[in-house]
Amino acid sequence: TRSTIRTFWADIWSEGRLQDWNLDRDRLLQAMFDLPADATLPDYCKLVYGEFARHASGAGVRYIGDKNPHYALFLPQLMGLFPEARFIHLVRDYRDNVLSYASVGFDMFSTPALSYRWVHYNRCVLRARSAAPSRFCEVRYEDLVTSPQEALTGICQVLDVEYQDQMMEFDGRSIARKEWHKNLAHGVEARQSNKWKDAMGDRDLRMAEHICDAQGQRYGYRRTTPRY
Repeated sequence: TRSTIRTFWADIWSEGRLQDWNLDRDRLLQAMFDLPADATLPDYCKLVYGEFARHASGAGVRYIGDKNPHYALFLPQLMGLFPEARFIHLVRDYRDNVLSYASVGFDMFSTPALSYRWVHYNRCVLRARSAAPSRFCEVRYEDLVTSPQEALTGICQVLDVEYQDQMMEFDGRSIARKEWHKNLAHGVEARQSNKWKDAMGDRDLRMAEHICDAQGQRYGYRRTTPRY
């Protein structure tokens, strides 16, 4: 009903991060009203993303992507809601992952907690992938930054998107909406991998490797400290 649609539209703005999207609220509400009577929740969600994409790029939108590590916890629900969706599982060395989150200022400042989370999220992805392997593409972050063309070609195959050389051209249009997004202005940089070798202290390294080693070996990450 129009009342239900309006309630959904009003609830959207309770997500503070949408304030940065600069959506035309009245336009979005009217677009929701214009959807067919049999439109589903995924239709309304895709409409919100489509409005943002059109506002940001000014061009027609063919594909919508959303990067959020927390989605790892809700993959069965997302797979059911969006049966056409494909999932890119981007895995980063747990030691660099811990370092990255420890420096953003809004997350946990605990190496053990961040390490356990890395293990749990990746296990959730692997469990969901086992149910529908063709819908997933696993890419190591380190391979993406050192061999981006090869990694991107593999991603395109899973997404059923034609690879084009211009995908490798960094256009500088990415918007750093938060301080921790500042590296978006620099494109793909190989120096972002293996930072832990110089920046992680011995105690944190031992803890991270103790917690993540078994899962890390699954992705080819070798521990460097003795086992307890």
